[in-house]
Amino acid sequence: MLLGVNIKFELFDTGYCQQNQQMVFPSKKRGKMAFHSLVALLHHPAQGWMVFDTGYGKGFWDGTKSFPYRLYRYATPVHFHEEQEISAQLARNGVFPHDIKHIIMSHFHGDHTGGLWKFTESAIITHLDAINSIQNKKGFAAVVKGFLPHNVREIPPTQFRFIQDQRRIQLDERFYPFTDGYDVFEDGSVIAVDLPGHAKGQIGIFFQSLEHGIIFLCADSTWSRESLIKNEKPHRFTHFLMDNVVEFYDSFERVRKVYEMDNGITIIPTHCLQVYKEWAEGRYRECF
Repeated sequence: MLLGVNIKFELFDTGYCQQNQQMVFPSKKRGKMAFHSLVALLHHPAQGWMVFDTGYGKGFWDGTKSFPYRLYRYATPVHFHEEQEISAQLARNGVFPHDIKHIIMSHFHGDHTGGLWKFTESAIITHLDAINSIQNKKGFAAVVKGFLPHNVREIPPTQFRFIQDQRRIQLDERFYPFTDGYDVFEDGSVIAVDLPGHAKGQIGIFFQSLEHGIIFLCADSTWSRESLIKNEKPHRFTHFLMDNVVEFYDSFERVRKVYEMDNGITIIPTHCLQVYKEWAEGRYRECF
């Protein structure tokens, strides 16, 4: 049964960077905006603990110490404290790196891989295109694509699992305009869908939460839920950050259509502060 497994989950804030808010909302006045990097913790009754992305962390700071990677820090000033690293936050709740069986990586930008270094025993589930896009990429070529080689260079190939190896299944009308996806655990519990454009091989996931219905972690296909509500596209200056502009807008439109269809699906962009505030207020806590 599609999404017949109820998964507990929680949302964590691992720090934020600051940028001009007009990058995301061209209609607004010039001013700074915080882009928080959120990590989702999921608990599957059979698969155990897993996280979606790993946010900011020590890996980000270590990966941006030297030139030209230090330019990443200058371009996106980051506010992060050690206690915000996802492994540290989980440990305070009794969940440790060796407990995390799977890491689902939406893509490999530095603000998603900063905490990856801690999880040496976890299977990393991702898209083959995402891995291929960062192979042998370093220096300025890596920086302009938001990639920090330091964060992944010690990971053995055997630690990776690719969603293309899982069966592709048809989705029902609840997920329109997404018509198919990858059955990540072969039980219909977590469905990965393609969201290319922002980064090559970017994926998002649908899953069923016991208390809150279907959750859609849509990664960086949009940076804010407000963008979906207002149907406001980012500033064209952001185009140089994208892997493929046409694919980005196609992914954005598909996510926006999910919002418009209003089928009870909660959409969570990785960098949306408003969504995190709702979780921080205690409305959605499930895992602990």
